[in-house]
Amino acid sequence: MKTWKWIRSFGIRALLFMVFNTMLTGVPIPLWSIEYLDHPQKLHSVTRTHLVLEDGQQVTLPYIKELPENSSLFMAALSNGVETSPDGTAWGLIWSDRLCGNDFVVWRRRRVDLCLLAATLHPEGIDATLVSPDDMAFILETCRINTNSNGVSHRRNRLAGYDWIYMRRVEKVFQETHAKIEVRPGKAEEEAAKRPPG
Repeated sequence: MKTWKWIRSFGIRALLFMVFNTMLTGVPIPLWSIEYLDHPQKLHSVTRTHLVLEDGQQVTLPYIKELPENSSLFMAALSNGVETSPDGTAWGLIWSDRLCGNDFVVWRRRRVDLCLLAATLHPEGIDATLVSPDDMAFILETCRINTNSNGVSHRRNRLAGYDWIYMRRVEKVFQETHAKIEVRPGKAEEEAAKRPPG
């Protein structure tokens, strides 16, 4: 009889939890989202300017002249290895907390562009010769991940939800910078001059 009472009590509690979670997030149970690296390479070490892989390959990050080598958050993103893409992008993996309680995904591990992570953790490490002074000031003022705050996420070497907002801002700046380089004055004339006549 006691067993049935326990089962009944557990069932009621579980049902109430599912109802509450549905009202809060739209789904009855917490969900998870786990991303992976396709072809990770083990990391050997991190220097001031390079990621050194186990096979000896030295990887630099676009727009970054100085890495946040002393950041535990950056090192956490490297703990599962590094994936490099043909376009020069380097990827890591990091756990991320929810932006708010209404997010139905409770456990989330995401791929992270290490260039954007480095830029937001250590904006001073961005190569200022590639970014306009106004854009650099914008990043310094509004896109820094403050790991010295009392946030629980950073103490657990996780990204907070709003950290991804900072990285998206930096990504937009870098994309606009790249576009300006692509359409710099005189480039169209240079390309036209290279084409054969007729």
